[in-house]
Amino acid sequence: MIDINNFKISKNILNDEDCDEDCDCDNIDIIINSYIRNLTLKQKDSIICEYGMMKGLNLFYNYHRICLGDSYQDICECFEISDYGINDTIIRLIIMDEINFQNNWSIYNIN
Repeated sequence: MIDINNFKISKNILNDEDCDEDCDCDNIDIIINSYIRNLTLKQKDSIICEYGMMKGLNLFYNYHRICLGDSYQDICECFEISDYGINDTIIRLIIMDEINFQNNWSIYNIN
């Protein structure tokens, strides 16, 4: 769990009001996207700093290489596109990693 000034990211992001145990992946995606959209820039920066910038970039890299099958050039192009939203993507991956949602591609989960 990441704890930043009483701002916690854990499985609690999916509270009973938002999602029950029968909740499908699309609904969870909507909840995560809404959650990120409502964060301030300061909160976003805090999440990335608390998780670790290099660890977050590594998560971003692994997601693109392992899950999406992107080439090195494809990944570099993400950084060249000004409106790609790298920080939001990294935060999304951090949240997904923290709540163990759709992260079976992650090298951290490979035995």
